[in-house]
Amino acid sequence: MNDYFQILSEVAPEFWTSPAMLAMVFVFGSIWGSFLNVCVYRIPRAISVVTPGSHCGSCASPVAWYDNLPILSWFILRGRCRKCHATFSFRYPLIEALTGAVFLLTWIYFGPSWLTLAYWLFLFGLLVGTFIDFEFYILPDRITLGGMVIGLVASVLVPALHEAGPDERLLALTRSAIGLGLGWGVLYLVRVMGELAFRKEAMGLGDVKLLGAIGAFIGWQGVLFTLIASFSSPNCSNSPILPSSCRFLSRSASIWRSVIEIVRPACGCGTTTLAIRSMWSSKNRGLSRR
Repeated sequence: MNDYFQILSEVAPEFWTSPAMLAMVFVFGSIWGSFLNVCVYRIPRAISVVTPGSHCGSCASPVAWYDNLPILSWFILRGRCRKCHATFSFRYPLIEALTGAVFLLTWIYFGPSWLTLAYWLFLFGLLVGTFIDFEFYILPDRITLGGMVIGLVASVLVPALHEAGPDERLLALTRSAIGLGLGWGVLYLVRVMGELAFRKEAMGLGDVKLLGAIGAFIGWQGVLFTLIASFSSPNCSNSPILPSSCRFLSRSASIWRSVIEIVRPACGCGTTTLAIRSMWSSKNRGLSRR
C-alpha cells in the first residue's frame, strides 16, 4: 500500500502542493464537513445519517443540491431556507470551513499517504464528538467505542500511525492496544477515585471511552500528552480532578502528531522520552505555581 502513494508522490511532486491541488483538498474536506454537520445533528437524536436526505428542520422541504454546496450555499441564501425562510445556524458553514482547513493542513503536512487518510478519519471523529459535546454534553458510543475499533484496525492497515514499518503490523497493533488500554484505564481509575473522594460523579464515561479511542489511534505517548495538555488548559474546570470534556481531549490529541514531528528532531529524542519530558515539565510548572 505504501508503494502506491510513494509512486504518486514521485510523479509530478510539485502538483501535490500546487494551489489547484490544495484548493481541491479544501473543497474535499468541506464536503466531509457538510456530512459532519449531518452527523452532529442526527446522531444524538438517533436519526439515520443516510436517510432521509437533507431537508429544512422547519418546513421539512428537501434541500436541493445547489442549495447544499458547502460554505457557499449558506451565504448565497443568507442563512435561510429557500422555501420558508427559516434561519439556519452559522454553525453549518463554520464546521464545513473548519473541516476543510483541518483536511488541508493534514495534507500539507503529510502529503499523499495512507497516514493522511488515517488522520483525516481520526480528526473527523474528534470533530464530530467535539460539536456533539458542545451542544448535548454527551459522547455517543458510535464515536467513542467505534473509534476504538477503527483505531485498532487502522493501526494494522497503517502501521506508521505507531511509528512501525510496513512489516511490523503486529507491533503497531500492540502499541494501539496499549494506548487504548492506558487511555481507558487511567481515566476510569480517576473516575472511580473521584467518586470515592467527592461522593459524586467526577467524570463521564464518555470521556473515558474517548481517551481509549485516542490511545488506539496515537498510542500511549499521545495519551499522556493529551492528559497533560488537557489538564494544563486554563478553561478546564468541568471536573474536580481532570477536565471532563471532549473539547479539551480532542484539541490536545489533534496536535500530538504535529508536536512530536516538530519538537522531536530538536530534542533529539524519541516519542517515549518526549512524553516523559512533557509530563516532568508539567509537574514542575504546577509546583512553581504553588
